Amino acid sequence: PLFERAIAIGEKTLGHEHPHLATRLNNLGNLLRDQGNLARARPLLERAIAIGEKTLGPKHPELAKYLSNLGSLLRDQGDIAKAKPLFERAVSIGEQSLGPKHPELAKYLSSLAVLSSDQGHHAEALKLIKRAVRIRENSLGADHPRTRNSRKREAKIRSKMRKPPKDQCHLQ
Repeated sequence: PLFERAIAIGEKTLGHEHPHLATRLNNLGNLLRDQGNLARARPLLERAIAIGEKTLGPKHPELAKYLSNLGSLLRDQGDIAKAKPLFERAVSIGEQSLGPKHPELAKYLSSLAVLSSDQGHHAEALKLIKRAVRIRENSLGADHPRTRNSRKREAKIRSKMRKPPKDQCHLQ
């Protein structure tokens, strides 16, 4: 209720297309996604993107965050085809607006790596996650929880590379 109230106040005081409203929509969308309410979250995240593109521009780092969040929701819904370009765009915006060594870029790279691995593109996923690990080690330190999480993802991708596809397991 508090997020919804903040959105209503924002619409009344800031207007329906203010960047702060986009942030509020994104925050509520993420909360609903975390709660498993993907159907309610999706239009909020889509609206945050629309407002962000219009008010912040197509290469703003906040827009990258919104794109990545919608990509995560779509991945959760199993819509890989729509999720991948959102993650790719978030990576591109992050590289251009934040720079190639920013920890937020590592988040987008990691998300894209997980998606690529889920699609069976393990070599591509490994390349992406290794880059995310390097960024996080250099910016956050080797013992930071996000760095450790990225290393775990790298290990998981490496283990998938060693296993035959499920449909080929019966041949062995």
